[in-house]
Amino acid sequence: MKKIVVLDDDNDIRTVLRMTLEKAGYEVEDFHDGDALISFLQNQPAVILMTDIFMPGKDGIEVIIECRKQFKDLKIIAMTGGGDIVPGDLLTPAKFLGADFTIEKPLEYEDVVNAVKSLIGE
Repeated sequence: MKKIVVLDDDNDIRTVLRMTLEKAGYEVEDFHDGDALISFLQNQPAVILMTDIFMPGKDGIEVIIECRKQFKDLKIIAMTGGGDIVPGDLLTPAKFLGADFTIEKPLEYEDVVNAVKSLIGE
C-alpha cells in the first residue's frame, strides 16, 4: 500500500484528508509539526507529502526545502488557504522550491485524490 503523509496544523483538515485518502486505498500518517514529520520520514518512506504552507514552527516552505534535500523521490503537494496573503502568491514559491502540485483551500477532496493518483501514476 502506498503511504502518504499529511502535514497541517488544522486537526479537522488532517482528519478529513486521512479519511478521504484511506477510503481511496492509501495508507496515511498525519502530523501537525514539521519537525516530527521530517523525523518520521527519516525512518519510514512515503510516496507523497501533502503540506500546508502556513503553520506555527516549521512552515510548509521550510518543510518543502528540507524534503527536497533529504528525500529526492518524495512527491510534494503544497496547499494553503492563504491567510492574509493571496494564495497564488504562496503556492508559486512552493512550486518553485520543489512542490510537484499545488492546491488552494478550501479543498475539494475529489481533486485531492485525483492529484495523488496523478503523481503516483495511477
